[in-house]
Amino acid sequence: MLNRQFKTKAADDDPKGMPKVEALLKIVAAFVLIWLGFYGIHVAAQRVPRLQNIDVVGRIMRAFGAN
Repeated sequence: MLNRQFKTKAADDDPKGMPKVEALLKIVAAFVLIWLGFYGIHVAAQRVPRLQNIDVVGRIMRAFGAN
């Protein structure tokens, strides 16, 4: 009897957890990691002039007049 109950419970088609919240968290985590990468390049470009060609954050800041 317990085995039958377990099989029916395991066969439910309802998704477990909160898929929308999990997807949102994954997207936010991806954007944070990408931003950290760009910011890391920006910090390194201040010390290594050859990296200024790929410094996206620095270019955006110069475009808007920030120092």
